[in-house]
Amino acid sequence: MQRLVDEGGGGRSLQKEAYPFLGTQESPNPKEMQHQLEGFLDKETPTFVKELWNLLLSAQAHPTGIPKLFLDQKKDELRQTRVTESVR
Repeated sequence: MQRLVDEGGGGRSLQKEAYPFLGTQESPNPKEMQHQLEGFLDKETPTFVKELWNLLLSAQAHPTGIPKLFLDQKKDELRQTRVTESVR
């Protein structure tokens, strides 16, 4: 997903396209979202929607509401920072 954001010109445009399906519906429909995003993401749309949906499910299951993948990435980033700082 990060690659799509990086290559797609940034997250702002992607947020603008995806938000109506997530922020305004009580029960978003991934198939409808995929159909609407195809013009924006082209062949990457199925991969993006699948990854996004898995992140949403993970966030829903976690007490903090943050996907486990994001928490793990942040932990790794903090560990790397500590290692880098201890080498200095």
